[in-house]
Amino acid sequence: MGERTPNKKGQSHGGVLIAIKNDYQSVQCNELQTDCEVIFVEITLFNSRKLIEGSFYRPKPDDDTSLNCLNESLKRINPNSKSVLLIGGDFNLGNIDWGSASTIPGKPNIKQHQELLDIAADHSLSQLVDKPTRKDKTLDLLFTNYPSIVDNIETIPPIGEADHDIILSVCNTSLRRCKPKPRLILKYSKANWNGINEDLIETHNQILKDQDHKNIDELWSIFKNNLQTSVSKHIPSKLSKRNNKLPWISNDLRKKMNIYKRKLSKRNKHQSKSNK
Repeated sequence: MGERTPNKKGQSHGGVLIAIKNDYQSVQCNELQTDCEVIFVEITLFNSRKLIEGSFYRPKPDDDTSLNCLNESLKRINPNSKSVLLIGGDFNLGNIDWGSASTIPGKPNIKQHQELLDIAADHSLSQLVDKPTRKDKTLDLLFTNYPSIVDNIETIPPIGEADHDIILSVCNTSLRRCKPKPRLILKYSKANWNGINEDLIETHNQILKDQDHKNIDELWSIFKNNLQTSVSKHIPSKLSKRNNKLPWISNDLRKKMNIYKRKLSKRNKHQSKSNK
């Protein structure tokens, strides 16, 4: 997103963010990006469906272009994918009665409020926040096409100097985790420290020789590359094995499980011989 021009007080507001723990399989949906403050991320679920999460910000009360762009983003989602969709953010449209899904008569900017209701209806989205998030207005909203996955939704006090309450929702989904990559482990106890020391002395002399005609970035690259080469040459290493052990299974429980498996195997062999 582009930087927002600061106001008279030198403050910049707005912007969107989705933070996802890197344990889960996710990718940013660049094809859904349009010319407004919005971001979409696709997360893989266990049942082969996709969870598409969106974060949206509508900056001005009289802004109608942001809603058009959001509608364009939603149109780009394949309706046959059966993806679970969650979109949250500050929509700055507080004159809607979400209990009846209708605008409040006599309030300003009714056109923009009705446009948001039309977008939700066109894409079969339900809005789940039913409490004010700033004074008596419900400005922060959460839309989904599968409301049954949301077990609980509530508001909690804002953080720091923010003037909007926080929407906290609990969703019943099973996310697919990323497979951990093997990690390089250095065996420092078997390192050749004398060899590393000699390489560092040689590197030091090289930097002193080149310092007058190389900049700081070039000198840093020399030091870093030489150090990495020396470590690879003089410190043995191995790749860590993937840890598939369940943390709640203790060694004692694992022994009992092995005993059970052996007894079960013996019983199956005995039954197999009896049947013959």
